Amino acid sequence: MRRRALSSSIKTGPKIELQNYLTFEALADNFAVSLSANNIEYCIDGDGNWKALAKATKTPYVGKGHLISIRAALRNENIGTNTGCGTFSATSDFALSGDPLSLFFRDTTFSEKTFPLRGMYKLFENATSLIEAHGLIMPQSISGNGCANMFNGCSNLKSAPALPALELSSSAYLNMFKGCTALDEAPVLPATTVFDQCYSGMFYGCTSLKTAPELPATAVKNGSYKEMFKNCTALINAPELPATTLDNHCYNGMFYGCTNLQTAPELLATVVYVYGYYNMFYGCKNIKYIKAMLIDNSPTNCLTDWVKGVSSSGTFVKNAAATWDVTGTSGVPSGWTVETATE
Repeated sequence: MRRRALSSSIKTGPKIELQNYLTFEALADNFAVSLSANNIEYCIDGDGNWKALAKATKTPYVGKGHLISIRAALRNENIGTNTGCGTFSATSDFALSGDPLSLFFRDTTFSEKTFPLRGMYKLFENATSLIEAHGLIMPQSISGNGCANMFNGCSNLKSAPALPALELSSSAYLNMFKGCTALDEAPVLPATTVFDQCYSGMFYGCTSLKTAPELPATAVKNGSYKEMFKNCTALINAPELPATTLDNHCYNGMFYGCTNLQTAPELLATVVYVYGYYNMFYGCKNIKYIKAMLIDNSPTNCLTDWVKGVSSSGTFVKNAAATWDVTGTSGVPSGWTVETATE
């Protein structure tokens, strides 16, 4: 989605590089913003006249089309260490753009700096007046819990920022877009290295999402994709899952409640761990074909209720070397035809 041009409400050009600062654009009149847990500085329409703003205090109100840019209150102040830097609240509809690292580093060269631990944790949680976020410039690497719950509950968010990070720490995007019911397009997820729970619950309850992003990682860690698309009731096609090295809870509830899902990804791993496929396709009533190459189903709850509620007829492709023979919600769906494969 293309970023809109600056409003004609701004009479003179900005004196700062707007892309270097987290910037709010008012999409309606009577707009003001506050941050719950830390002191910051703001300027209006890029005029470079930075003013202090105490935590939980609103900026002055501005009209539709005007901009409020934000930076850290002290030079290089790391305001996000361990706890995150707080949650923004706004008085009317807004769009986001610019570099959110201005919250942590007052200098305007952020390209090689990374989020502190939990840096953007809950940063816009339940901001129902947030409409667009595609203008945000996200960093190349994300620390643990760096974007966890960042947009959780933003039920009117229509566009997400690009997420260019190639390596993700634990819980990096945990619940990031959970409950974003207006979001119909997911950002590209290029990371090939993923750690524990990095995508867990990321799109949970995104009921307008129709297509899932590709997931190129070939090895996944504990809970990496747990409940990632849970209750995405508009989702039609699942992403391919090329990983052959899995871990506990890796696909637990991944497509739970995806009632319009038409295709299941092929599951190529021959070894599955504790809760690995637990509830994976629970309630996916339109799925009629599954290929799963696991050999042993002995790990605790690895297949429990994984196909509960799928179509009453279909085809299940099973590894010719499989040692398990279970029919029902925790095995091969009842009434399905079984075929075997060696790869």
